[in-house]
Amino acid sequence: MENKQISKAKRRRVFICYPSISGRPVLESLHSVWASITNCQHSCMLYYATQESLVSRMRNIALANFIESDCEIFISVDDDIVIHNPPQGESNFINILVNDLEKVDFSGYLYSLKKPGSFHPASIFDGSEKEIGFNAGLKKMKYLSAGGWAIKRSVVQKVVDAHPELQYDGEDANIGKKFYDICGPRIVDMTAEESGLGKPFRKLLSEDWIFCHHVNQLGIQIYANTAILTSHVGKFDNFLWIPQSAPDQAPSVMSPDEVDKILSPKPTLSKGIAEAIKDARTS
Repeated sequence: MENKQISKAKRRRVFICYPSISGRPVLESLHSVWASITNCQHSCMLYYATQESLVSRMRNIALANFIESDCEIFISVDDDIVIHNPPQGESNFINILVNDLEKVDFSGYLYSLKKPGSFHPASIFDGSEKEIGFNAGLKKMKYLSAGGWAIKRSVVQKVVDAHPELQYDGEDANIGKKFYDICGPRIVDMTAEESGLGKPFRKLLSEDWIFCHHVNQLGIQIYANTAILTSHVGKFDNFLWIPQSAPDQAPSVMSPDEVDKILSPKPTLSKGIAEAIKDARTS
């Protein structure tokens, strides 16, 4: 993995947001995040967000708590995302993302839609790309889903400062606190160029894509790092990139050697994907 500058990166204070509306995170997900936190080179604060009925309000509260903290970087990992990078050294996903933010303002990673066999990311590229290969560098994004964000503090503050009309008062346990509805779903009127459809389009943007819209409006480019391997857990473990054992199903495949380099030896793999890796090695 070509992330040689990671070992030289300055030690940063990182706010890790781990939201779980149900309060019952996928065990593999929690294990992969905790292993990465305990093995990364940075100082991390894990913010476990739960007991909330609205995803948008949960993300608003997390970002407000980040602003109130002394952390420099905000990373979010949803509780149904499993990180398969080995947690040690240069492969650690936190190290990779913090290293990205030495060069860009907003990075993150990709994960699959919960549609078995589709192999499409739950995010939108900024450009003509539809599919990309694993470990293909940083890719420009228009909308990056919040289950895989890495954002500089300055970006969040710029979005808050640009939208004073979105400030609101906290309720119940948050009485006396100020929050910002920067992740509140909204209808946005897009130009023909913005919509990518060749005509104006009125679109309802979800809580994470509306935040990306605010960022886009400020002229800040969003990126995704393709060196982070994830699965999006639903009824099945949905991978964006899979081993070579199923080349007819995926637009981008990995050789057995690539699998060895990226997948953790820890028991974070589902039985199905472990068997696929075994098949790939013996075929």
